[in-house]
Amino acid sequence: GWGTTKLLAFWKSKAEEFLYLDSDAVLWGDLSHKLNMSDLDYLPSIRKSEPLDRQTVENWFFDIRFVEAHFPDWDWQTASSRFFCPGVFAARKGAFQLDEYLSILRLNESNPGKFKFGDMGFHNLMVFRGADRGTLRVEARDFQVIFPEHEPSDLRKRFRFDSHGVPIVVEGDEQVLHMPDQKPLIDNPNCYSQPMTYFRLKYL
Repeated sequence: GWGTTKLLAFWKSKAEEFLYLDSDAVLWGDLSHKLNMSDLDYLPSIRKSEPLDRQTVENWFFDIRFVEAHFPDWDWQTASSRFFCPGVFAARKGAFQLDEYLSILRLNESNPGKFKFGDMGFHNLMVFRGADRGTLRVEARDFQVIFPEHEPSDLRKRFRFDSHGVPIVVEGDEQVLHMPDQKPLIDNPNCYSQPMTYFRLKYL
């Protein structure tokens, strides 16, 4: 189901290291130099440093009292400065422990609504609780741009096309362009959909 099927890659991936993208995301340039996983298990795709306020955590990630009751060993407030949207990430196969995941999945299924937006809440919990316990080697890199967080006019300037309709990739700004919420449909004026349209026409 939503937010859980994609996690099968942690145990079923044919590669030892993998890059995951939601279906509403496209690659903009060669990200290989950002995805070096030597001595690492997991790469969050957004580097952040400011802790989130309680309301933001409650809205986007999980019910705080619920998590405090079930995971009293975890300092979510400190970890919240690193919370991100896991619609894009890179990881090593087996980075998550299957028994821990199944336990959290059962907890999620028996307490609907406590973890938010599919896997977003418990995914961040597993990543940063594991990092805090020393069982997961984590280092955030910047390789995801979430379109609703930016003005469409700014996105059009940053992720441009040349006169032949080919993407212009600026060195150092290779990204995964993620288009949640306002979906990248041709007739949706609230989303800069040209990058998705380009790849649809090229490969579909």
